[in-house]
Amino acid sequence: MYESVKYWNDRFNPNKRNGTNTTEESYLPEFLKGAINILDFGCGVGRTFKFYKNAVQVFGVDFSENYRQRAIQEAHDQNLNYKHIIHNVHQDPLPLSDRTIEKGLLLRVLLHAPPGEVETIIKEMGRVCNEVLLISYHGTSKGLSSHCFAHDYVDLVEKLGFAIKFKEITKDQIVLIYDSSSSRN
Repeated sequence: MYESVKYWNDRFNPNKRNGTNTTEESYLPEFLKGAINILDFGCGVGRTFKFYKNAVQVFGVDFSENYRQRAIQEAHDQNLNYKHIIHNVHQDPLPLSDRTIEKGLLLRVLLHAPPGEVETIIKEMGRVCNEVLLISYHGTSKGLSSHCFAHDYVDLVEKLGFAIKFKEITKDQIVLIYDSSSSRN
């Protein structure tokens, strides 16, 4: 049975690709334009840190110790004011106050969250961030590996009471921006 914390703490390389994909490259610059602070949930080794250069403060959250030093080094290489947080959001809320982060990022991380865990992540990001950019693969669970899950992100975000400000769905990817200021929570 898949246990997310154990899986990612046992896995040395979090991504098959160390770089970004074209969807991230298309949406990150505009979404982050003028952002003062950023929270990258599931930051791994910092593969998207190159987009955060204009932020005053960047927080990276991951529950794997394996990636901590590589993320810190990448943040240093990108000259970021960076704080790395090792945290399991399924045990405790994020150690950040409500609505203190301007822009939150969920980049291909929710694909690896089983049902139940995905709701917790979406809700916590909406609690601490004013806006959240969610980019993930989507589709059916057919052909997915044991550590990948198909979710209806639109339904989950709306069910948790957040307003979707932007939505683009392609054959295999989804891009959502949800706004926490309109949350019913």
